Amino acid sequence: LMRYDHSSASAPTKQQAAALSAFRLSKPPPSFLMGILKEIRGVKYTDKFTKITEPAMAPFEKPVNLTLYQDYQKFVEVPIDLETIESRTKAGLYETPEDFEYDVLLIFRNCEAYNAPRRSDHMVALGKYGAKKFRQ
Repeated sequence: LMRYDHSSASAPTKQQAAALSAFRLSKPPPSFLMGILKEIRGVKYTDKFTKITEPAMAPFEKPVNLTLYQDYQKFVEVPIDLETIESRTKAGLYETPEDFEYDVLLIFRNCEAYNAPRRSDHMVALGKYGAKKFRQ
């Protein structure tokens, strides 16, 4: 590989690599990301057993209250919620759509990480449903 890299035969490959590294996704406009947040905040969830319909994102709107859930940080390294994502969006901190997607999906991964060991099936179901709806 070293010989190839230093030879003239590698020139076209190097040019292709340089062209690919110059390709960058444009920074998503905050208004677009805010539209996505508005859409997922409007998602409703109907429980299979109780048949009660509720806003699916309500538990994920604000940061977790660490006074009530004192062991939360033992299970979750990077807490995140919709309000935090909204403030980051308004501040223009998301450089790519993938950064935004990562944070939104992190909400639901955190939900599963904390609630699955407690057998809080309803919260786990909300987390899975929220991730599914976001991906749609």
